[in-house]
Amino acid sequence: MTLAFRNAEASRLAPLEHIALIWPVLADLLIFRLAIAPAFVLGLPLVLAGAAPAGMEGLPRRKKAA
Repeated sequence: MTLAFRNAEASRLAPLEHIALIWPVLADLLIFRLAIAPAFVLGLPLVLAGAAPAGMEGLPRRKKAA
């Protein structure tokens, strides 16, 4: 990720940092056998929904066929 920040704008890479939420959750589930908190289950879709448009910003848009 450090090389990515060196070669790209931070605003383009920031949404990818939200994917890092997956690793601690998997560690809790698989290593520590802890249940997922309800607040996490409700909040994660909101965070990812906010990251999706930010990640697509600056991508070329498709032209609609007439």
